[in-house]
Amino acid sequence: MSSGLMATIGVFALVGLFGLIILWDRKKTEREEAAPQRGAAVHMSPKERWDSHVEQLQKRGS
Repeated sequence: MSSGLMATIGVFALVGLFGLIILWDRKKTEREEAAPQRGAAVHMSPKERWDSHVEQLQKRGS
């Protein structure tokens, strides 16, 4: 194998590795951002949940 081919393979391997790390980090960040939203909805009383729903509908309508 020529050194140019080995260098090309090495660069592709590094790009693939960094791409996987970036995708993994992005997925982890999305999960962390979504967790508080789900947790907040669980602790709401039915009246608070209904009020929140009505506010969202009013925002869409205006």
